[in-house]
Amino acid sequence: MLLSLLFFWIGSSSASGAHWDYNLRGDSGPAHWSRLFTQCAGNRQSPIDLKPTQKWTAVPLQTFYYSSSPSEAHLTNNGHTAKLSNHHQSGDIPAMTGGGLPTKYAFAQVHFHWGSEDEKGSEHLVGGKAYPMEMHLVHYKASLGNITAAVTEGAPDSLAVLGFFFEVGDTPNPGLAELVSRFPEVREAGAKILDAPKIRLNSFLHGSDLSSFYRYEGSLTTPSCNQIVQWTVVKQPLMISKDQLEAFRQLEDGHSHKIVDNFRPVQSSIGRKVSLVDTSPRGSGAGSACAPLLTSLMMIVAILNVGSAI
Repeated sequence: MLLSLLFFWIGSSSASGAHWDYNLRGDSGPAHWSRLFTQCAGNRQSPIDLKPTQKWTAVPLQTFYYSSSPSEAHLTNNGHTAKLSNHHQSGDIPAMTGGGLPTKYAFAQVHFHWGSEDEKGSEHLVGGKAYPMEMHLVHYKASLGNITAAVTEGAPDSLAVLGFFFEVGDTPNPGLAELVSRFPEVREAGAKILDAPKIRLNSFLHGSDLSSFYRYEGSLTTPSCNQIVQWTVVKQPLMISKDQLEAFRQLEDGHSHKIVDNFRPVQSSIGRKVSLVDTSPRGSGAGSACAPLLTSLMMIVAILNVGSAI
């Protein structure tokens, strides 16, 4: 029950119970979030315009059980987005590690942000460029056992979100095809189905390249904007068909209006490091700054070499 409540809270509402929305002209829109929710006024807010301040290499980002089917899945229209919560057996919970992340993270839920037009929709920008949709795979620090404990911990690395941009193309995304087929059942805000498609996460990531991504410390992009997220935004976009994108645009909010432009405007990145990380073999060439993890491994090798010479 606690997990279900928290999944609804992330991306929908906050513990304070104050109403918020994406209406740029209303009193509850993004310009007013910092007044309604104090953490939204923090100095490590998300999303941002991704303009790297440094480049470094890291060991590859590894995913575990992304090809496993969940034991059950819940699909919710919370009035702000479409959210899929997967429930797995304890031994096969999808997770990720490596890629410069400080620890291992377990998967909790996936949700989406999209625009009314193809020229906008993503939360993050890349050098000022927007994409028509962005997908967030929310993970929590695996050692804490669940997402409730991670949010309670409130550390800068309590959560890790793996983000993907989408471009419109002729080829439908396999995972999205399964998902949008059930959208008519959750068209209205507050609708939820407990027998949602048991989609493997790898189905969403068809054709993805995880070798290059942006990394920075930030926050949840919805109230209450907790600054507890290690962001990993993959550089190469995924594909979505026009029909699939239109299916997202047919979902409705609590006022029976179409859910579109459900993205927070970019926040200031002043004073923060935004890294472009390369995990491919070619990324280890001269001129690249080594990631802290790679540097540590090199130091260990050096120490072992010295020890063997004594």
